[in-house]
Amino acid sequence: MLDIYEPDLVVFGGDNSIGPEETKALEVEEIVKPFVEHGVYFTVVFGNHDHEQNVDKETLLGYFQQYGGKYCLAYDAVPELHGTATHNLPVLASDSDDIKFNVWLFDSGNYVANENGKRLGYDSVNADQVEWYKNKRDSFKESLGDYLPGIVFQHIPLPEYFDVIDKASFF
Repeated sequence: MLDIYEPDLVVFGGDNSIGPEETKALEVEEIVKPFVEHGVYFTVVFGNHDHEQNVDKETLLGYFQQYGGKYCLAYDAVPELHGTATHNLPVLASDSDDIKFNVWLFDSGNYVANENGKRLGYDSVNADQVEWYKNKRDSFKESLGDYLPGIVFQHIPLPEYFDVIDKASFF
């Protein structure tokens, strides 16, 4: 597919690896190997299953960065935010260093549980991440004179999607 489509960027959309803890690093190495070999840049958002084999997302991010080398563009913009690797990637014009577009990537979490650990549902992008986004978005507007077009990647949809689906009629 990399040869056929020749992408400039690939986004891993979550639930990227589910192998056992003992082989997790090797699994990530195998996942990113074709991208490194083809010189294709990639980034990552994490899903609700990525952490389930006793390897936290911070360690996973490190594996992607280590084995992806310069082709891994994923980073943790503000480690204090909920989740891991919430970040953005400005896209420049082809003939200048002018920012023309932005790719937003959010770790939408895992699950929401009660005090006994029982899963109540899926997590979502958290308020601190939304605040980070608004601040970053507004800084682009201030420096560029207008809002910057962009696209968002996250694994778990916002709860508002489910509100709309519940109210929609499919007949």
